Amino acid sequence: MGNGYKSDKKMTVTVLVLLIITITVIISGIIHDKKRDKDNEKVVEAYQKKELGQPKDKKTQEKQDTPKNTKDVGKGKVLKYIAVGDSVTAGYSATSQDNFFVNKLSSLITNNMGFQVEKNNMGKRGSLISEAINNVNEINSAAPDVITIEYGTNDSNSANNISAVAFENQLNNFIDDVTIKVKRNPIIVLMTTWNVNYGENYDQVINSVGQKRNIPVVNLKPIWSDKTNIGPSGEKTYYGVSDEFNPNDKGMNAIASDIYGKIQPILYERNNK
Repeated sequence: MGNGYKSDKKMTVTVLVLLIITITVIISGIIHDKKRDKDNEKVVEAYQKKELGQPKDKKTQEKQDTPKNTKDVGKGKVLKYIAVGDSVTAGYSATSQDNFFVNKLSSLITNNMGFQVEKNNMGKRGSLISEAINNVNEINSAAPDVITIEYGTNDSNSANNISAVAFENQLNNFIDDVTIKVKRNPIIVLMTTWNVNYGENYDQVINSVGQKRNIPVVNLKPIWSDKTNIGPSGEKTYYGVSDEFNPNDKGMNAIASDIYGKIQPILYERNNK
């Protein structure tokens, strides 16, 4: 009976030893597999970073893939804006400078996208597009990010003897001068003629140039066709007394809103990086 007990005890110890060895081998295998998987992940990540240009960690990738909030896209950035045109751009019939469409547009960009806008309003009453061409060196020296072009109203007046063909050539030349010739790509917005019935051919030119060159065009006719956006005459304005031709504060606001609608997605796309 004593020998049987010793034999059972010995067998029990042997079984326990074998069990411990088995568990040790299993645990060692699991650790090895985890280490191998981790090493493989590092190899894959290194390959992706080197060959595919992908970031090393997932958090960085997620951060890069997350679109910026529209209000933050221009945070800390300066946006240079130049406006060229006639009395509409200059701000005639607006009650204050703050109500010029140029300043209204700048405020929309700042308030909605965060850009600090440096603006230069080169609008001049009675101006023709030839004057913008004459000022091209000044414009290019400022290296604007945004240019609004509002011509054709005075050019289309028969008293100035500028054909639609000549106007088209001048418009294209000016755009070339501020883009191709200086190797720059500012955001450009064109505008149709203001409050004249004889500008239809020039509007067609402006729309055609915009379509061919992939430049957005703001159609001003719906704005000036609403007479609540003009005048009335005899009211006190920034430049003196209002007329029944140029946009009032309401009209200026409508112009600024339409331009902003054209440039906002372009600004977002260019700065969401």
